[in-house]
Amino acid sequence: GSSAVCSSDLCAQRGCACTVEMRILPLHNRRKRVNGRVVILRDVTEQEKAWENLRRSEAKTHALLEAIPDQMFLLDKNGVYLEFKAAWAEDLPAPPDELLGQSVSDIFSPALAESILDVIAAALESGDVQIFSNSREQDGSIGYFDSRFVAYSDEAVVVTVRNVTERKEAEQRMQEQRTFLHTIVDALPEPIFIKDRAGRYHFANHALADSFRLPVEQIVGKRDQDFGFFDEETIRRYRTADREVLESGQDVLIDE
Repeated sequence: GSSAVCSSDLCAQRGCACTVEMRILPLHNRRKRVNGRVVILRDVTEQEKAWENLRRSEAKTHALLEAIPDQMFLLDKNGVYLEFKAAWAEDLPAPPDELLGQSVSDIFSPALAESILDVIAAALESGDVQIFSNSREQDGSIGYFDSRFVAYSDEAVVVTVRNVTERKEAEQRMQEQRTFLHTIVDALPEPIFIKDRAGRYHFANHALADSFRLPVEQIVGKRDQDFGFFDEETIRRYRTADREVLESGQDVLIDE
């Protein structure tokens, strides 16, 4: 005596598949006994297609989010954590079961929390992506993080956080090596320099600066003809030698 609803895929006369919703209702007589059924058919093909497209879109979005190697957070305008997706749990600002509902002011130092709130406000006001880099101590070591803030609504932002500690440490090691090599080259008594294909100086050690009687800052970025103390023949010989070195990759000796 109850109604029932079901859906089914049917084939239309022209061979096109369609989906119909079938609603079956009981038909009662005067004695309230069921003596028949009322069947109502409704074409829900477009509705089913829309739902299927939505399911596929959500599945694609979910797959893309899972593939992103960043932590993702949804914060309101006051810096309260509303949702999060942790690509790695060890660098979360708080334990996963305690994070939601807390604000950045509850977790970070006052200075860092204030900076984050300023970035949230800028993202909400401008609608543009805001980039924020910071470092914080974790387990006795310093971690480096790059964050992107983008407005999600008028009162919330999506934040992606990437751990860039390894990259920062590699950059620091490279800079230390460059400083070390620079110190060694500056200590050599022979003039040493680096030029590009246009003949501009990109590096000069102190010996070259002393021979030019100029500070290094006034040498870098200039060419031989910019100094005013080389004659045309000398400039031509230097330019020819520079070209030969670049083209052959071999040493070229110039008699001074």
